[in-house]
Amino acid sequence: MSDTPAANRRQVAQAETPDTIGAFPRLSDEQIAVLLVRGQRRTLTDGEVLIQPGEHPSSLYVVLEGHLLTADTELAADPRHSDESLAVEVHGRGRFVGDVGLLEGQPSFVFVSAIGAAEVVEVPVDELEAIVTSDLLLGEIILRAYLIRRSLAIGAGAGLRIVGSCFSPRTRDLLDFIARNRLPHRLVDLDEDEKAERLVRQLGATVADFPLVILGGSRTVLGATPARLAEELGMRPPAPPATCDVVVVGAGPAGLAAAVYAASDGLSVYLCDAVATGGQAGTSAKIENYLGFPAGISGTELADRSLLQVRKFGATLDIPTTVQEVVEDEDRFRVIFEDGSEVTSDVVVLATGVRYRSLPAAGLDRFQTSNLFYAATAQEARMCVDTPVAVVGGGNSAGQAALFFARTSSRVHLVVRAAD
Repeated sequence: MSDTPAANRRQVAQAETPDTIGAFPRLSDEQIAVLLVRGQRRTLTDGEVLIQPGEHPSSLYVVLEGHLLTADTELAADPRHSDESLAVEVHGRGRFVGDVGLLEGQPSFVFVSAIGAAEVVEVPVDELEAIVTSDLLLGEIILRAYLIRRSLAIGAGAGLRIVGSCFSPRTRDLLDFIARNRLPHRLVDLDEDEKAERLVRQLGATVADFPLVILGGSRTVLGATPARLAEELGMRPPAPPATCDVVVVGAGPAGLAAAVYAASDGLSVYLCDAVATGGQAGTSAKIENYLGFPAGISGTELADRSLLQVRKFGATLDIPTTVQEVVEDEDRFRVIFEDGSEVTSDVVVLATGVRYRSLPAAGLDRFQTSNLFYAATAQEARMCVDTPVAVVGGGNSAGQAALFFARTSSRVHLVVRAAD
């Protein structure tokens, strides 16, 4: 995967799999020429930094000459992580850096710099968005690589560091928000991680500061909540619009589709959700009965691709935010949110999705914040690693969940309450 000897890297994964090969394609000279029309050449000096963790990058960088290094946040001169292994990649001519967060307006979770003198193509984000949504070949190569990179980063526990207790409801809520929004992260568990105590001393944190999130470099969010973290990551608009044509409540497939259809017809659209884009479908490992994807598609990829369409047509996305009340006001509607803000619109589309049903088991509420899950994603797999898991259900989702946990758990029980 890398283009330089191991001496230039602190740690690099050597095995090449179909996923890692797809994540790091090498663009042809013809494809680079297309990007040069959209961007400009830039000369770099040895060690020059292009992207810092926590910053919002404004461009795509493609290597013309020399090499670029990308590394997980811990490389960014942070002594708190100096003893941890690093995910490092070195990219030569034709390779490009970044992941899908660049297209979704998220900050970078990696450090990018030049190794020796180098030359790159710098393509602004708005030009990159135009390529991804209009150039079938080049756009698909870049988008597919970005989606795979994000998946690999999540699986490797790269990116954000969440410091808290896995038994804390606040930590669980934060982890659920991060996982559902497909943000790479790792939990530094106060109860089980040996490094947690040292990290807490270095940060000078108190009980009231947990859970806290280390964004990269020296940026830390104390007493983090989903809303606060979303604001720090730039995932929310500064304020909801006072008025718009359409408000869509719920960002699952139905809500995303409604927002895309309305916005593509020139209507002003405000799309909101209490947790994340993708809804229940976003937690599925593979969807095989969704129209237009005969080979199937993962829930995360479906959500990310839909989100790019929402951005393409100019709809405003606000996550997390909760609708408190919808009030009819003459011939319009006032949508009132939990924080007291309001949006007035001509149309309100309610696409609020499912509400999970609890098992009628005595004492189950004691495990709601620690051992009970309603999805099978990388986040749940990490929390259940090497431990027995019971999956309750007899449908397709239960079968997928059982197979998914079987990769990492010591034993998986499938409990079917029906007769067959």
